[in-house]
Amino acid sequence: MKRLAWGALASLLILSALLGSAWISKYRLLALYLGISQPTHSGIVVKENVMVPMRDGVRLATDLFLPKGEGPFPVILVRLPYGKDGARSMDLGRFQFRPAIFFTQRGNVLITQDTRGRYASEGDFYAFRDEREDGEDMLRWLKEQPWFNGSVATFGGSYFGFTQWALAPNAGTTLKCMVPLVITSDIYASMFRGGAFSYLSTGGWAMGVGENKDGDLGKPKYEEGMWHLPLIDADEACVGDIDFYNDWLLHYKRDAYWDSINLCDDIQDIETPSLLITGWYDLFVGDQVRDFNRLLEEAGGQAKESRLIVGPWVHGGVEGDVEFGKDASLVSVLPDVMNWFDYWLRDKGSLAGKPVRIFVMGENRWREESSWPPEKMQIQPYYIHSQGNARSADGNGTLDTTPPGTEEPMDRFTYNPADPVPTTGGTFLGPNMGPRDQTEVEKREDVLVYTTKPLTEPVEVTGPIRFVLYASSSCEDTDFTAKLVDVHPDDLSINLQEGIIRARFRDPGKEEPLVPGEVYRYDIDLWSTSNLFLEGHRIRVQISSSNFPHFDRNLNIFGPYAHQTEMAVAKQIVYHDKERPSHILLPIVPR
Repeated sequence: MKRLAWGALASLLILSALLGSAWISKYRLLALYLGISQPTHSGIVVKENVMVPMRDGVRLATDLFLPKGEGPFPVILVRLPYGKDGARSMDLGRFQFRPAIFFTQRGNVLITQDTRGRYASEGDFYAFRDEREDGEDMLRWLKEQPWFNGSVATFGGSYFGFTQWALAPNAGTTLKCMVPLVITSDIYASMFRGGAFSYLSTGGWAMGVGENKDGDLGKPKYEEGMWHLPLIDADEACVGDIDFYNDWLLHYKRDAYWDSINLCDDIQDIETPSLLITGWYDLFVGDQVRDFNRLLEEAGGQAKESRLIVGPWVHGGVEGDVEFGKDASLVSVLPDVMNWFDYWLRDKGSLAGKPVRIFVMGENRWREESSWPPEKMQIQPYYIHSQGNARSADGNGTLDTTPPGTEEPMDRFTYNPADPVPTTGGTFLGPNMGPRDQTEVEKREDVLVYTTKPLTEPVEVTGPIRFVLYASSSCEDTDFTAKLVDVHPDDLSINLQEGIIRARFRDPGKEEPLVPGEVYRYDIDLWSTSNLFLEGHRIRVQISSSNFPHFDRNLNIFGPYAHQTEMAVAKQIVYHDKERPSHILLPIVPR
């Protein structure tokens, strides 16, 4: 049924109040507007702070919201470290979503639980470590409850999306479906992109959450902590000693530590269908779309019925210097969530449409696809060129589809870790995330800028993006960054996606210093996006060596970087000639 306009909904609600009709309630009207199933139950039985025992005797505080009426019922489980009361209401922009009402009205029990060591739960909190076993123990406890009908679903975003992944491999068919929002099964990959530490997202989260039950270690001194060296002591400079933050930095390469936390290698054991929801500007988007494909390729049972939704969102909403229109609201995914639970828990409705739904920015509309990336996608190289001075947007850097046919002068810039390129927008968790104007960044002499001519027709870029860079450095270690940008006719310059490579990790699985002055090929992963570059717009690429504090600063010295305090200035050279054609690989979808 076509959804009603907000004005029409308001009129119906007023009419309902005036008539006092029993059958026309605000929740029935809201269900009609949203395009979700009608409520089947009224009234909620609430049981707060039920202490559920784990295998080691630690008890986790749990709130139960049961529908009034005859059971047994299916369960929707939410396990989170931010306080279980916070799961009672979620801000979706134009709409306040109340899971306890929406889920129980449709015959489900909602359970919210403080994870180990958080708020009202017992034990010690150590990020990610205990969620697998505690989730399994919670499932065993559920099976003993007389009001439980044997079917479980899970729901939530970010850390309480991870608790879903942690439960899934050993849950079997009891776990009927999952809805992990803005999270990935591969925590390491998002914490260390290209070998660089996702400092603002990961470090900032650790310092904000801390180790205490409610995260209250005092008021964090983020600015002081951000610039502190060595990196491993930044937590103490900011707020206090945090064991898991220190351990992450000590284990900056994949090893047994990460094997105990990551769930990506357990996807083959998952039988549960997942509705994966993320945003083009979320800090997990690159790995979450990979999770989707791995579920289809490796998982068993009904996991192959998994679906993917990607909107123009940051880590939990719409932010930035671009207006994406009313259809960009998070409210747009609520029908997908509710219908997903109806289908898998209550055998109601159907899985309509194609398995992938993406928001095409620029055009600002939703589109369904049969797969990710889109079947029609074609990889097109765009090559960088210059006359030897691509420094800043005022330089002579250009970008086009023609490979360099002659020797072109190289571009040079200096990277000083004491004065890094400031983070301006992007896929991270923190202030000014999302799409932001790049004008100030592109004035810097340590940012190379390459831009196409104004487009004579729209160009759609939808899919995974990579940059192949040929470069040398005067130091034994350094970073190289790449950023894809949409330049509007009024010169508004908006970032779409970014990536980084730590030079010591240029070859996967190896850590080796550079030979100063030697030219290397770097493959920089810019994750994925979907954007229609409109007629008159220009496609732009930025190249530099820092994006701070999104990523930690490379001090340009080979060694245990978490303990380093000394820094060196790096002289960088970027090549774009016939033998070393630096280029970005753009996924073009013909229109």
